[in-house]
Amino acid sequence: MQILITGAGTLLGNSLAKYLAKKNFSLICTYRNTFPSNLKGIKNIKLIHFDMAKKITFSQKFNTLVHCASAIPDYNCSKNYYNKVNVVGFKNLLDLCVKNKCNNIILISTMSVYGKINVKKISEKYKGKKFDDYGASKKKMEEMLKKFTFKNNISSTTLRLSAILGKNSKHNFISNIFQKLKNKEQINVFNPNLKFNNIVHVSNLCEIIYKSLLNKGFLVLNVASKYPMKISNLIDMMIKYIYPKQEILLVKYLDNNKGFNINTKKILRKKYNLYSTKETLKRFVKDNLNT
Repeated sequence: MQILITGAGTLLGNSLAKYLAKKNFSLICTYRNTFPSNLKGIKNIKLIHFDMAKKITFSQKFNTLVHCASAIPDYNCSKNYYNKVNVVGFKNLLDLCVKNKCNNIILISTMSVYGKINVKKISEKYKGKKFDDYGASKKKMEEMLKKFTFKNNISSTTLRLSAILGKNSKHNFISNIFQKLKNKEQINVFNPNLKFNNIVHVSNLCEIIYKSLLNKGFLVLNVASKYPMKISNLIDMMIKYIYPKQEILLVKYLDNNKGFNINTKKILRKKYNLYSTKETLKRFVKDNLNT
């Protein structure tokens, strides 16, 4: 199996490349801005630079695609840029898949494809409305992949992710709270009694993608942690890990009756292993306490 992994400069793409290399897969790993220097010299990894916003010229052969690269909201992208990178860029990759007779695609998607969520627990059946530009672009990608899968009689798995946690992870609720706690900043936390599982550790996600390499047919899965916990209990856990010998009063809890958690019944029925919310948080804190 020759696997093309896009986004090898990201937390997920980089972690996945290391994980699959250890399992002796032959990998082609692409990057754009961040050169993944830790992957250089690994014998079964070939590093290639390309920009999803531009025409892709690519001669290497592959039969499996894991598409991690994406334009994301944290960089204040325009609607046009989301379309150019996420939609047009993915179309170009699918064209490459045809040329290479690729028979398996794993698409890393997002909970943003559900648009504005107004239920307390969300499953794959939820039909969203009021999409932001990012969510709309990812939804188009999912629709393209579904058509491509059936037209070309291949297998594909779409993984709709919640926040990814790992070493130096950024741009999500838990990572932001953790950094403020480390800096001893006063923080406001809403909905302390909300049951929360909207996180996945990057190591667990690598295991999930590895298992997805064997999937047959068309599959869409929400990815989160199992066994939701109250947000207040998650925050208390972080404080105890960071400051085990002293009481820190940094958190003010407020309530606005919003928020949701993720139904993981479908992915568990497919016999995937999910970390518990507690285990996900524990691993994340351990990753970052000395950084």
